[in-house]
Amino acid sequence: LEELLAATMESSCQDATVTSWVGDKASPAARVRASIVCRDAPALRRVLELLSKGIFGQAEATGSSSSSSATLRVSGCRSFFASPGPTRCRRAVLRGRLRRASLAPSEGQSELAGLSEISELVEVEVHHQAIIDFHENSHAEELVEHFRRRLKEDCPGEGATEDSELESRLHVFDEICKVPVLLSVMSCALSERLSGLPRDIFELYEMGMLATVRRCFGESQEAQAAMCMLEMIAVANHLAKRRTFQPEDVRKALGRRPELMAIWTRLLEDGEIPLVKILTLGESSGEFQFSHLSFQESLFV
Repeated sequence: LEELLAATMESSCQDATVTSWVGDKASPAARVRASIVCRDAPALRRVLELLSKGIFGQAEATGSSSSSSATLRVSGCRSFFASPGPTRCRRAVLRGRLRRASLAPSEGQSELAGLSEISELVEVEVHHQAIIDFHENSHAEELVEHFRRRLKEDCPGEGATEDSELESRLHVFDEICKVPVLLSVMSCALSERLSGLPRDIFELYEMGMLATVRRCFGESQEAQAAMCMLEMIAVANHLAKRRTFQPEDVRKALGRRPELMAIWTRLLEDGEIPLVKILTLGESSGEFQFSHLSFQESLFV
């Protein structure tokens, strides 16, 4: 494959160089793969045009009557230029089939008798040199490998499964970086468990809220009871379409769970309730609300 591509680039696009594999892991179905690095955008466009039309090459062995030919036909192309994903490695990935035929006729045999053909699935990545340089200088690949190692505990798979899981979770981080409150929840979640990578926003809230509660109760069963207490208050509050709530609302929400009411009372006496902001507090009255409405919504869900 590399020889066929190199010969084509030499004759049709000298601003592109065929290199060893420089991209991420290839498709499991593609055992043969190569990379083409282009010096500028016009060369990249020319390479994509050449590949889309198909490539044919032929060679004859010196001092022999045998000959061989190779044909590359592209069946699909995925562009990572407009949507590069969290790794920001912009490139084009082409998949197709490489057919290699060789003809070595023997004395007394027809040419067809000496014809053999091999067909393999191939994958070719087309890169821009400036993007590769930036990717290497920014150490992006090191960061990706760092997160990939973190995932091995949560996703004990290999190949495409592990990479697709990593890409999905990095997309979640992309969303987190856009919203300040999500960054705050992430800092709470990572304060307890640095190895955990949330699969989605709901799991992020689950990790962050549990870490906040455990700062008050440790790893004891009471931490789970406190989470249950907060869930019951959030459900009652959300169904009643309330942003703030009163002591009477808490008593109604926890009325059938005296052990949870006891936890609320003790926390109130200590003057700090995880995930809840105390707005006012008197001897027999008070007003509360969850530190952020998204906490109430997440607990309700």
